[in-house]
Amino acid sequence: MSAIEQYSSPSDSGSVKLVANNSKEGDNKDWSLYTPSGSIQMMITNPPAFEFFKQALKDKSAIYVDFNIVES
Repeated sequence: MSAIEQYSSPSDSGSVKLVANNSKEGDNKDWSLYTPSGSIQMMITNPPAFEFFKQALKDKSAIYVDFNIVES
């Protein structure tokens, strides 16, 4: 995770910016060979979800992002 900004109102919401892990080791080795950069920025107004990202930043945890097609 790159950055988190907590909003003053409502106080349990904010903005989160995730950046790609381009490490050449571990789970990212194959991925980073072909897609070495990128970012996702989200505004989060769900208090438990925002707390999840705040804790992940505090713990310096990696977060997996997975994209899937949604059938309509």
